[in-house]
Amino acid sequence: RETPARNSHAAGQARATPGGVVAMAFAQTGGYPRPSDNIDDEYLVAESGVVSKRREASTRRLGKVLGGYCDLVYEAPQYELEDDEWPIFTFLYPLALILFYVAWAVEFSRSDDSISMDGPVGGPQIMFWRVVSPFPDCGDDRFELWRYVSYQMVHGSPIHLGLNCFLFIVVGLPLERVHGTWRMIVLAQVGCIFGGLTMGYSEVYHQVVGASSVVYAFIGVHFANLAMNWTEIKGRCWILFIFSFYIGLDVLIFLFARPEGTSYAGHSGGFIGGLLLGVVLLRNARETETEYIVRVVGWLAMGAYIVFCVLWVGLNWPPRNIMNVRSDEPCCFELFDEDDIGREDYGEFTCDNGDIQELD
Repeated sequence: RETPARNSHAAGQARATPGGVVAMAFAQTGGYPRPSDNIDDEYLVAESGVVSKRREASTRRLGKVLGGYCDLVYEAPQYELEDDEWPIFTFLYPLALILFYVAWAVEFSRSDDSISMDGPVGGPQIMFWRVVSPFPDCGDDRFELWRYVSYQMVHGSPIHLGLNCFLFIVVGLPLERVHGTWRMIVLAQVGCIFGGLTMGYSEVYHQVVGASSVVYAFIGVHFANLAMNWTEIKGRCWILFIFSFYIGLDVLIFLFARPEGTSYAGHSGGFIGGLLLGVVLLRNARETETEYIVRVVGWLAMGAYIVFCVLWVGLNWPPRNIMNVRSDEPCCFELFDEDDIGREDYGEFTCDNGDIQELD
């Protein structure tokens, strides 16, 4: 074993070699490299150590930025960069959506060159949310249960995808930082399912795609977090104002503009799911007796809503909206109203912009 004096002498020699950084490190720990070791390998190790330190420094700077944003919203503790504290889901979920869309778009481009910011729809129809298959099949898709989750992966265009990914990161980052990754995964998927359930009684005429219900679920979670941790959140009034303004603006657009192609039922369903499950699932800094009662009410309300939606969807065929609005019915629903026409005869008709015409 080398003596301290020998190590000191070795360290002095090491400064003159190309691999001096590594030599010093080994010498100071009593493990000076043997003459037979490859000096080029030592140099590469030294360089990788420098790069590793630079990456670590960059990672810590990123952590401070993320932690600063979370502090701005909820004044959470700064990032310590532990594995379980990073917002893993907040970044992996949008990445999965983007990769899925790109993979589908690449496949689509092999047969069609019309890719633009307005399309194509990034996924197969088997993943769309719907309760009735397109004309002329007009089949019963109510019990194809995967559709209540799979539709979140499909987006109508790059703009649709980009907006959802951006909003998801903005609203999800502080939540995951405070409440943890697994809670956010559960909340996101429950919000997606609630969006599908809500559309099942209020938007039965359409096929729906996109992760908007998940985004609105996280907005609902923010309201739940305010309800359960109001006194512990110093910026509570600003947070309440910002999200209330956003929801209010969305309601006004729905009432007076209602742009075509937007599923407000999916938005509201996701919000309801995030709010109800957030009340019962989020961490509570200091639970009071009133908040315990609120949790119990949240469980009961969530169970009642699920039962109502399942019964409505399961017992109504043909599917119908709860408000019984029958304008702009798709062709399938027009044929459903004709008792003397069976499904086997649907192929004898054409559907032109929602108008049914019998073939000659």
